[in-house]
Amino acid sequence: ITDKADALKAQATSKYQEKDFEAAAKLYTYALGYVPSDYVCYSNRAACFLALSRTQKALKDALKVIELAPSFPRGYCRAGTCYRSEERR
Repeated sequence: ITDKADALKAQATSKYQEKDFEAAAKLYTYALGYVPSDYVCYSNRAACFLALSRTQKALKDALKVIELAPSFPRGYCRAGTCYRSEERR
């Protein structure tokens, strides 16, 4: 199961680097279907959602990262970016 999730994450990362954020988000979602506690997937999917200006979805993922891995700083960074984006609206 984790091998499949890792393969999906690698594909998602490649899509993200190509700036195909929609495809990357979908691949991270598929990976989370195999390993729903993977906080890095949530963090990376939040980055995709931010790039797509889907702030509420990004915030939901960022908060999930904080819940799953409170010592992982990227969750807080992503949440802060979401809150700043919402303030500008």
